Amino acid sequence: MLANGADAIADELIRLLDARDPARVAEAREVAEVAHIAERDRAVRRVDELAAAAGVSVRTLQRRFASCAGVSPLWVIRRFRLLDAAELARDGGGVDWAGIAAELGYADQAHLTRDFRAALGDTPAAYARAQRP
Repeated sequence: MLANGADAIADELIRLLDARDPARVAEAREVAEVAHIAERDRAVRRVDELAAAAGVSVRTLQRRFASCAGVSPLWVIRRFRLLDAAELARDGGGVDWAGIAAELGYADQAHLTRDFRAALGDTPAAYARAQRP
């Protein structure tokens, strides 16, 4: 009986996906691919750089992200850069947070610290300490 229930759920999901507007699905796939650019290309620090890589205007990119992902392209770029910062903290050793902030495109260390805490629940320094054995 469980298999029949799972089959029914799978059939319903496929029916719902098939009913979606193909243009909307294509746009969502494009947004996902642009997000992958931000993930793979660590040199991308600003929305205008991501828009150029995607071949669209900044405003078009912002509208597409808001419509398909519910977040801004800047939010996506910052999340990947915060993961970079977390990896640096995790690797141990002394970390120059002001230098990292500048490298990641932040105006200063305070902005990095604020975003880091909001995303990971702790300051970069506290996170680094917690990573040590």
